[in-house]
Order: sequence, then C-alpha cells, then structure tokens
Amino acid sequence: MQKTVGLAEPLRQALESFQAKINAAFMYGSVAEKGDTAHIDIDLVVLSDERTYGDVSLALRDAGHTLGQEVNPTIPARAEYRGQIAARESFRRRDLEQRVVWIVGGKGDIVV
Repeated sequence: MQKTVGLAEPLRQALESFQAKINAAFMYGSVAEKGDTAHIDIDLVVLSDERTYGDVSLALRDAGHTLGQEVNPTIPARAEYRGQIAARESFRRRDLEQRVVWIVGGKGDIVV
C-alpha cells in the first residue's frame, strides 16, 4: 500500500524530462484526499502549453507500473485551465478547493 507522499516522487521523476515545459502538475481527487491509496487510480492534472496527451501519458505509464496503479492525466493548456476557473466551472474550482499534492510547481503557477 503506497501512501500519497510515496506516490509523488515517481510521478515527479516521470515528468522530469518535460519539467521546463510544464507549468504545474498536481494529484487531486481520492488519492490526494486519502492517505490510503490502495486500489485507487491516480488523477493528475498536468498544465502545459507544449506537451501532448501522448507525450505525458507515455512518460507516466512506467510510473504507473512501478506504483501498481493507473495514472489518469488531464493535460490542459494553462490559459484553458485558467479560463475554466475564471468561468466558475465547478469541476475545475473543486480541483483546487480540495487537498492536492503538487508534483511540479504550486498554486501560484495557475491562479487567475
């Protein structure tokens, strides 16, 4: 059973080669809320104007195998994400209102 803190480092390492092109990345949802992460998929937001789903998901696939859990990335551009927050789209606001675990950057890298 992995604890949330133990999940962050393999994900950080998986994204390391892209770090200069990632504005921020964080885990959210059940895995960030609960310390016990057994059998819970890892929900991850990766804000990037230059990376594609294929790039990021391929890098995270190995981390998922190492962790024994599926990693579900969402990869919006930063402006798109900021626009959704500004438009008061509840699912994006909730991402930041609940507990999150930062993998790259922090809240200051995405706030409107």
